Amino acid sequence: MIKIKFLKILALLVFLSLLGKSCGRVSSEGQFQAAEEELERSPDPKIDFSRERKEYISGYDDEIIIRDTLLFQGDEYQVFLKNYCEFDSALIIPKEYIWEKTSFTSFTSHNFSAEIIIYKNSEEFLKRTLTKETFKELLPENIYNYGRLFAPNFRGFEEQDEQFKFGFSISIPVTDLGRGVEYQLKLNGNSSVSP
Repeated sequence: MIKIKFLKILALLVFLSLLGKSCGRVSSEGQFQAAEEELERSPDPKIDFSRERKEYISGYDDEIIIRDTLLFQGDEYQVFLKNYCEFDSALIIPKEYIWEKTSFTSFTSHNFSAEIIIYKNSEEFLKRTLTKETFKELLPENIYNYGRLFAPNFRGFEEQDEQFKFGFSISIPVTDLGRGVEYQLKLNGNSSVSP
């Protein structure tokens, strides 16, 4: 039983290491190009993109709310993270990113925002509202122009740096094109972003 689990874990580690090595390619000039930045992507023919788009649109009203509580140096911190649709019709996604077979020349969608509130001993302590603009310096132009804040998660509290960590994806709707990003919020109120 233990031997089988060990072999499964070993196989997973080998797969992940090979996957990590295949995330880019080396051109004849020896320059590395990240696969996620390549625009010439072809959609998976097994995916029904019409259904995917309809499901995506039906999710506009769904707020994602994450709550967590932790103790640090005798204080209780409550973390509240809410991701929601702006209903601003500000994302005009061009045909090159509409992977379903359709006559659409563009797809209009909305930006999303995230609200973070940290309570310290039941009193509001820190509050931030994040948009894709928060992460602009980390994003390729196409992801910034057509992407939206997606897949929020609370990654935890880093005691050494006294900071809360939050993960997001900035992704072009109904595609697999996006970029993972992280937002760090320190107890002193300073914040930073990283890939």
